[in-house]
Amino acid sequence: MVGKKLVGYKMVRPDGTSFYDSKTVYAVGKILRMKDATADGQPCGHGLHLAKEKHGPMKYNAVWPWRLFECSYTENDVVGQDDDKVRVRKLKIERELDPKDIGLPRANQFFDRLERLKNYTGMKAQTPARKKNVARAVHEHVLRLNAHPAAAGRVIVVNKVVFHGLVEWASVWASVRASVRASVWDSVRDSVRASVRDSVWASVWDSVRDSVRASVWDSVVLDDGASPFLLEHDILDYGAVLYGIDKGGVAHVIMPTAEEVARDG
Repeated sequence: MVGKKLVGYKMVRPDGTSFYDSKTVYAVGKILRMKDATADGQPCGHGLHLAKEKHGPMKYNAVWPWRLFECSYTENDVVGQDDDKVRVRKLKIERELDPKDIGLPRANQFFDRLERLKNYTGMKAQTPARKKNVARAVHEHVLRLNAHPAAAGRVIVVNKVVFHGLVEWASVWASVRASVRASVWDSVRDSVRASVRDSVWASVWDSVRDSVRASVWDSVVLDDGASPFLLEHDILDYGAVLYGIDKGGVAHVIMPTAEEVARDG
């Protein structure tokens, strides 16, 4: 008896190869077999891995850009699984799906953010307009952090926003770092991030971290329309980086001066 036919999903590189080994090729109509798959019931191990949801592979090793395939397998071919993924000894690639059809809310926002990150050109020179926009984004970022349930009553206060050029930042970094680490900033931000990771967008979180620079990965999490971390991305768009907020309520932003940009390009 063959067993019930089931469906799972696989994200692969643009050339069709697996993210895991860069060798296994996925193509519509192809049947893949792994006769020596370890049948121990565990979701991870030797075998062919499929996610149970379209966005599932993003939680593991898939990074953008990817191709998305719908695959079939039978109950008899299952050697391990959990709530998120299944490990099988045999599967068939049934069809290729729209890579952006990941079955999550606000997916269009997510891919729009990825496109913006792909086109990110780096820091920009300080100008009155840019500094005004950054300061506004910093205040909104903090308002959203304070309003998040994970803040649990802890409040970040911003008394002013200070802009540091690159040369200045090199000289004040050590003292600023110590003050920021002593503030409530990290505990609130880390708590909010932990809460976001547990949301439906947890799979997005890990994928983005592997897809873009470490300095921007956490800004693209779209757990809801009021995500605090979207503002960090907006600050990057303006050409600056928010380092943190110290115990005196000073938000420290790194943004090169016009002279530094003219000199260094």
